[in-house]
Amino acid sequence: MSSSYLSATTDLIAQALEAKAPYEAISILYRILENPSSSSEALRIKEQVITNLTDLLRQENRAEDLRNLLTQSRGLSLT
Repeated sequence: MSSSYLSATTDLIAQALEAKAPYEAISILYRILENPSSSSEALRIKEQVITNLTDLLRQENRAEDLRNLLTQSRGLSLT
C-alpha cells in the first residue's frame, strides 16, 4: 500500500474499477480510504470505496485483508 493518499472522488473510484489487475484497483481504493478528509462528500465516497474493496477482496480470496478492512472501517465516522 502506498503512503500517499488520493482524493476521495467518484472519478478515482471509476479509475480503480477500470484497472487491468485487481491488485491495482485494491491499491487505489486503499489510498482513497487513507484520505483524512471527513467532509460529508468524502465520507460518502469512502462508503463506496469500502463496498468496492469488500467485493474485490472477497473475489481475490483475501480473507485476512477483508477482516482488517472491516475492523478499520469501524473507526470511520460514516454516519
